[in-house]
Amino acid sequence: MNLKKYLLLLSLVLILGCQNGSVDERGQLGGGTTEQSETKKKRKKKKKQRTRNLSPGVVIDQLHGVPVYFNGGVGETYGRHVAEDGYNLGLKWQCVEFVKRYYYDRLRHKMPDPWGHAKDFYDPYIIDGGYNAARNLRQFHNPSKTKPKKRDIIVFKGQDENPYGHVAIVSKVGDDYIEICQQNVGRDSRDRISLIDMGDEWYLPNVDVAGWLGKRKRRKKRE
Repeated sequence: MNLKKYLLLLSLVLILGCQNGSVDERGQLGGGTTEQSETKKKRKKKKKQRTRNLSPGVVIDQLHGVPVYFNGGVGETYGRHVAEDGYNLGLKWQCVEFVKRYYYDRLRHKMPDPWGHAKDFYDPYIIDGGYNAARNLRQFHNPSKTKPKKRDIIVFKGQDENPYGHVAIVSKVGDDYIEICQQNVGRDSRDRISLIDMGDEWYLPNVDVAGWLGKRKRRKKRE
């Protein structure tokens, strides 16, 4: 075999190898071998099995020492959770229960109105940055002049498929995103939402987000 034919044959081998995804990351392309695909399938199967085998009330996460419990089905409830002093924390293991328990256990905060669905945490008639007396917290619109902070409560609107809305706790704030920690969303309790700096306002580009609430120091009046 002369040199020209050898080089041509070598080129064909390399091209076919790339098309079949047989060249790994150390080589050139890396399209994924059959073995890699089988590994991914096994991982997905194990994840489904872990979720399926979980029982309601099992701890799946924690935020600052406050556990997040697995709820099973989204609409399932397992009785009312009441603190030792009689304070209503909500229905086990719904999203509201986690948020109120987090504020109660971690921040020693009790809401004057301990009732209502998730969507009721946000009052659309309160101005941006105004005081929400029912929750004893400052309330902010989406968008708002005030940037979300860790430990704030994100409130999602009610929808046709979920008329009760949803609430979550801000667990992390980045330059262009926030991370939330939540209960009653299946196995994965964390999620990210983009955060946009609009110059004079902060915006969470999720149409379901009504706004957020949190503890803020009261500004002293100027003399």
